[in-house]
Formats: sequence, structure tokens, C-alpha cells
Amino acid sequence: MSKLWAQTLRLPLPQKSALDLSDIQWIRLVGESREGRVVVLDAYGRAPGISDTPRPTLPHVDASDASVREGNDGEHTEAITLNIEGQVSGGERVYVESSYNGGDTPPVASVFRLSRGQTTITVPLPVSGDTRDDYRTYFQLTVKAVSGGVTGNYSGTLTIRDDDPPPQALLDQPTQATTEGSELQWPVQLDHRSDKWIGYEVRPVASGDNELTMSDLPNRFLRRQGLSALAGNVKLSDSRLRLFAYLRPGRLTTTIVLPIRSDTSVEVPETVMLQQRGGSIALPSTLFGTVTDVAV
Repeated sequence: MSKLWAQTLRLPLPQKSALDLSDIQWIRLVGESREGRVVVLDAYGRAPGISDTPRPTLPHVDASDASVREGNDGEHTEAITLNIEGQVSGGERVYVESSYNGGDTPPVASVFRLSRGQTTITVPLPVSGDTRDDYRTYFQLTVKAVSGGVTGNYSGTLTIRDDDPPPQALLDQPTQATTEGSELQWPVQLDHRSDKWIGYEVRPVASGDNELTMSDLPNRFLRRQGLSALAGNVKLSDSRLRLFAYLRPGRLTTTIVLPIRSDTSVEVPETVMLQQRGGSIALPSTLFGTVTDVAV
């Protein structure tokens, strides 16, 4: 079934006419061609100008955004409110679909039947509170007027703010020592678990006259870092070297590792200093390492 958009047809009349406009019984439209067709919806006479159009009387439903704290009480119910403007006669229906970004929960759909004079719709939503540091989540609402109303702002969001403190990083031994052919390792521990991914990025900074150079690092490690083209005498603090460590959600410990190449040269102890350049949780101090020759 097609929809037609009516257009006004105006017929100019002679200024001097014996036609009595108050006594028109019928109007006949005669086409000049047999092709095409015209559907006549109405015909009337009127004065020049545009007539006043009454404002729509259907109730108007709008969604909005809201934010609540997660809480620590396990499963509980929060709500988001839809506002209704205009006169509600009763029986109008509004469709609301909610989807949650915090898991694999499928969207939930409900149809609300309005009562006479109703001005709001309260949409209950399940929220799970806990004491673990985790990501902010939200419900996305989509609103549609099914019958007897219209929809304005059809989308709204209920944001669930995490209210638990993030963990703190602990470094029992920020200064480490090793020998050539081994690794410098700095264990990092959290004071409590988190449900987030946590990462650390550190880079070398100047550590004195006997700083480690590129020749002190294994070739395979340099290839993985994309630093093979640098000369062996380039200090680590002058390179683009970056070290990374990650903790999966729920893990408490990780280790920042720098492998050291073994050689036959007799050298004085060499050093490296690492400073944090990225990560959501700050390290409590810089990292310092010393490398010595293997004892003969």
C-alpha cells in the first residue's frame, strides 16, 4: 500500500466574474491528455495566506542519560527515567530495549502501557556491585513509541561507575644485580587484585659513565625491539628501547625483564636506570640495575 503526499491546487478566478462562490455545487477537472491520473482529496475555497495548524496532541517520550555508583551490595536494581510531555489518555504503549556492555547478556525488551496522566516511565535495570576494582559499565536504552505517542530522544545511557580503589604497585627491590648472560629482573606486585588489564612501560635514562650499551643486549632481543640497526656503542638511554610488563585481570605479580648478552671482554660493572613512561598505576620508584662480568 503506497502513501500519497497531498498538494494544494489553486485555481485563479477572473477578477470580474458572475460566479457566486457561495453557491458552488461541484467542480469537474477535465484532463487534456489520457496519460497519467490525478487523485482529488478535497476542493475548497479560502482566503490568501496560511492557515494555523494545531500542535500535535500525542504524548512525547524522551530518554535521557543518568549515572549511578556500582556499590558493594551484590545484585540490586537501579533505574533510568523516561520523561513524557503532553496529555496521556491511557493505554498508550512504549517499547524499551536495554543492552548491557559488561558481558554477554542479550538485550532485554519490555513494553510499557501508560496510565492516564502519567508523566514518567521508570525502567528498572539490574546492577551487580562488588569490592573489586574494575571497568565502568553501562546500559544502552532504545525507546520507541508503539501506539498513541511519539518518540523524541530515542536513546539513553545509564552509566555504572566503579567506586572501588585501584591497587597500588609495590617494589620490594627496585635495585637489582646480575651477571652477563643472565637477566635483570624487577618483580612488581599489587597490594590487591584488580579486574582490569594493567600494563607498565619503562625506558632507560642516563645512569652514569658506565651505562649499558646496545652491544650488551642479545641480538635476538634487539631484533624483536627493532633496534638492530643501532651501533653497538649507543647507550641505552640514547636508544628507543622500551620495556613492557602486563598483568591480566586478577593477577597480582608481573616482572620487568632486561636480558644481558655475554661476552669475553673484561669490563667494569655497568648500570642501567629505568623510568616509567606509561601505565595506569604508578611504580613507586625508578628501577636500577647493575651488570658484572661472569666470575672465572
